[in-house]
Amino acid sequence: MSRLVRTALFVSDLAKAKAFYKDLLGLDQIVFEGRFEGEVLGRLIGLKATDKVDACIVKADGPAFGMIGLFQVQGSRPRARKKRGTVSIGEAVLVFYAPKLDLLTERVRAAGWEVVCPPVNLTPRFREMTFYGPDDQLINVIERDHRNA
Repeated sequence: MSRLVRTALFVSDLAKAKAFYKDLLGLDQIVFEGRFEGEVLGRLIGLKATDKVDACIVKADGPAFGMIGLFQVQGSRPRARKKRGTVSIGEAVLVFYAPKLDLLTERVRAAGWEVVCPPVNLTPRFREMTFYGPDDQLINVIERDHRNA
């Protein structure tokens, strides 16, 4: 089994999500952008054969691992949103490294996103922070230079 290749996120607004991950978080390489449709899509992820999914897959510089696929369903509507302030069974939290959490916290707030927890020491060695992204996706960031991880 390989390292995790991609996380697939179903979003309500593809353009907003793309701007968030690309512009704010710096996942600025677009691996794929387009539309999926047809019976195979329905079999893969449980949608109707008539549904269409607009998609954008982004990644940071480097190997094709840790990509984020953003998918907006056109047709059937995915189930209800998660409840803020808690986590749900099956919910994923996206975790990244960043070298300067205080700077990132300022950028996140300036862009209008809610910081759930400003930088704190979860362990003596590393500071972490959490904030909400599009569709209340929890984003956790550990203060560490990813080039030295």
